[in-house]
Amino acid sequence: EAMKKDSNINLTMVKVDGGMTANKLLLQFQADLLDVPVITSNISETTAFGAAFAAGLAMGVWNTLDELQSTWKQKESFEPEIESDDRNKLLRSWEKAVSRSLNWVDTDDKSANGKKKTNSDKKVELNWWIYIASAAAAFGAGVISGIYMRKIR
Repeated sequence: EAMKKDSNINLTMVKVDGGMTANKLLLQFQADLLDVPVITSNISETTAFGAAFAAGLAMGVWNTLDELQSTWKQKESFEPEIESDDRNKLLRSWEKAVSRSLNWVDTDDKSANGKKKTNSDKKVELNWWIYIASAAAAFGAGVISGIYMRKIR
């Protein structure tokens, strides 16, 4: 939704790479939530290939970006499989988890003892906020995964 809102472009597919492509449940879950196909490449670690392609393009191995694009090959496609009502319920659960993880950091410039916060205090506070937000997101993802797993059984 954020990408659509920012770009005014509707997604028609999502191409993914990296270690997460080994997790077929995750890829199916993404396709179901996004309601578009999630497509993997025959090369899972494309970051290194991107660097190699950039070097090859600079050295004249390939002359155009079109030549590079023709080297991409699809490995798998995960198609959306859940009903719209189920998708909306999962998305509402995700939005609830995200909203509950917001505003955990006290932006007050004073510490609990009334003294001005040091940069060190603020770093510790930020680290805790990152930890708490990550835990809340993981919890929310876990809840959504649990609901999702019940739906697909």
